[in-house]
Amino acid sequence: MSEFLEDPSVLTKDKLKSALLANNVALPNGEQRKDVYVQLYLKNLTAQNKKSSGAPDVFSSDEELPPAPVVSNRSRSGR
Repeated sequence: MSEFLEDPSVLTKDKLKSALLANNVALPNGEQRKDVYVQLYLKNLTAQNKKSSGAPDVFSSDEELPPAPVVSNRSRSGR
């Protein structure tokens, strides 16, 4: 997953609108100020950075190897 900008205000209004549309974010009707698109970007796209990087990789027990057989140090002959 790609990282989204923490400061989307560096993008032009057209680039903001394109990025929002490319990520299925509904745009408001009519022509809006750039700040409106910056806020939508922060709310919908930059917020995804925290969701994807905030959760640490969790070890899955499915990946564990079966336990090794227990080996006894005692001699089987008992003597």
